[in-house]
Amino acid sequence: GGNYHCGESGLCVRIASVLSLLANEKVVILGRDSVLNRQFETTVDLLSRLGMKVESRNNHLPLNVSGTITTTRIEIDASETSQIVSGVLLVLPFLPAQTELVVKNLVSISYVEMTLAVLKQFGYRVKESVNEIQRTYQVELAGIQFSNPLILEAPPDWSGVAFWLVAAAIGGDLHFNDLACAPKHTDAVILEVLQHAGVVIEKNACTLTIKKSIIRGFD
Repeated sequence: GGNYHCGESGLCVRIASVLSLLANEKVVILGRDSVLNRQFETTVDLLSRLGMKVESRNNHLPLNVSGTITTTRIEIDASETSQIVSGVLLVLPFLPAQTELVVKNLVSISYVEMTLAVLKQFGYRVKESVNEIQRTYQVELAGIQFSNPLILEAPPDWSGVAFWLVAAAIGGDLHFNDLACAPKHTDAVILEVLQHAGVVIEKNACTLTIKKSIIRGFD
């Protein structure tokens, strides 16, 4: 329980809200500045459907979350964001019973796959499947699981490095160590964009070098 201040991070709001499922007392999710103007209707709706009591300012922060999860089947429409899906996945192994998660309209599947990969690295048992007909992504996790301790090195962040890749193409050569061997998710598409724009990209082992290039337009 207690207060969780997320600053201006929408990701933090969604993850912290879902983590409240594990608390035995009221959790208050706070933020500041720009995040106070954002609606978290999807998050509030999900928590309410799970049996939690949520008080908010018309789906704006602060969120006051209390209660206990009352279902073993969770459905999420992920057409807007996959962040809350990742949050739920991180919570499921700690719930008292096996839970089935059904995700509809998943647009950012690579981020969910990254979350599942981390869970598996820590030894959590995960069963996943895709229903092509109903266009759903299903995951089952047993409750009360225990992890295997390990040292995990966080891979490079494609979202953060994308700006520097573009800056290198415009302003001068830059070397990016370990990036060539980093797991690729949705934002790694920046490499394809740069190639279409005529940017010279060199790879040496795990190092990517972006050369200052003459940028050309493309459709």
